[in-house]
Amino acid sequence: FGTVGGSTLVYPTPLSEQATLSYELKNTESLSCGLFDANGRLVRSLFSNAQRAAGDHRETLDVSGIAAGEYVLVLSNGTGRTTVKVVKD
Repeated sequence: FGTVGGSTLVYPTPLSEQATLSYELKNTESLSCGLFDANGRLVRSLFSNAQRAAGDHRETLDVSGIAAGEYVLVLSNGTGRTTVKVVKD
């Protein structure tokens, strides 16, 4: 998975109605992003098989309507992934 320096951030913390996902890619990738609960169930697909060019990215994520709690955001390219633990108010 081609993120630069493993630097994937989600803010603000805790999350409210919208969140920002910040990451940098070494290469152009086809990415998917999902939010999973503590049991590993997909709560929301935030985007799927979306082409992203190499470089810095800031994605606005809609997390409205999701219950308060702890989640894992997974950013993947099909062969690798990076995860970020997040808390939703």
